[in-house]
Amino acid sequence: MSSILPHLPPEIIIDILSRLPAKPLFRFKCVCTSWLSLISNNPEFAKAHLRHAKQDTGVNRYRLCLPKSPFQSIDHDAYCYGNNVVTRNLTYRHAVTDELDFIGSCNGLIALALDSDSDIIVWNPTTGDSRLLPPGDSSMSDKVFSGFGYDSYLDDYKVVRGVAAASSESGIKMEVFNLKGNTWRSINDLKSNISINGSCISINGFLYWLVHIEHYPNEKLGIISFDLAEEKFVEMVEVPDDLTKKFGSNSLKMHRVGENVCVCTDCYQDCYEGWIMERDGSEISWRKWYSFRKQRMPRCQQWCEVIWVAKNGNVLFDFDGTGLLLHNPEAHRSFQYHINWEGFQTITYLETLVSPNSV
Repeated sequence: MSSILPHLPPEIIIDILSRLPAKPLFRFKCVCTSWLSLISNNPEFAKAHLRHAKQDTGVNRYRLCLPKSPFQSIDHDAYCYGNNVVTRNLTYRHAVTDELDFIGSCNGLIALALDSDSDIIVWNPTTGDSRLLPPGDSSMSDKVFSGFGYDSYLDDYKVVRGVAAASSESGIKMEVFNLKGNTWRSINDLKSNISINGSCISINGFLYWLVHIEHYPNEKLGIISFDLAEEKFVEMVEVPDDLTKKFGSNSLKMHRVGENVCVCTDCYQDCYEGWIMERDGSEISWRKWYSFRKQRMPRCQQWCEVIWVAKNGNVLFDFDGTGLLLHNPEAHRSFQYHINWEGFQTITYLETLVSPNSV
């Protein structure tokens, strides 16, 4: 029997490698020059790896990014399953400033704005690759809302930002940056009296913002969706009046739970609740996801924001920007605290090989 192992066809090797997590792939770059080129510089391999990463239900490939100096990464499930937490430093080639805002996370890429949006960077925290976008419209420096997502029709990633005009007749001024074209473009705006605030969530080619439809004393909130392929607003879904009246419009925030939109209470509440918006065809319904009283977390003084949902149903929260808290909505128990964090923002990302420079 020959001691020499038979060579596998290249397509079999590529398929096997594309199914592995990103961390061991970095080590495999040292095997040979062809593997180095494949893992580091092949966009089609990165797409195949992304596809398998999103389909893999056996391993958690999502991590939590903390904008400390240096940037750090944490495995969510280490908290959610009570394992020892390992913090990993990330490669980030730009200055970490106090004025930093996460715009969004999509397919392993994070878009973040520095110094009141004068600089926008698209960064892969897994590989360390980053791209500083050219400046756009200077009047957008005091933006009201922004977003980042993937346009599957063009196979491209887009950054969206906009400002509300002085009057509803003038509408909303918006511009879009697509990574392939490497340019900012103005887009047709929406003429409406709604008020869009803050960043958004990205789900399957759509961006979602929580918007004020009517203001005090007749407060009413809605969720507006933006089609990245069509580059237009396509739908408005009203948040149930019961939630707005119970908690107030300024205490509700929007999050992503799987492939669904969730509205949660955020700050200065005696009771924290989360509601998931579910869609059945054209029908929209709302389901209570969790509910617990503030007394169960005495260290939480101001606000409590959803960070991550584990496979076992545990929900990880950031409370007061100083700690992390765990809650199981099914059992209404299992709180865990990790105290003595400095104030931080957080964002979740998927470990992929997608490069902002090869799009």
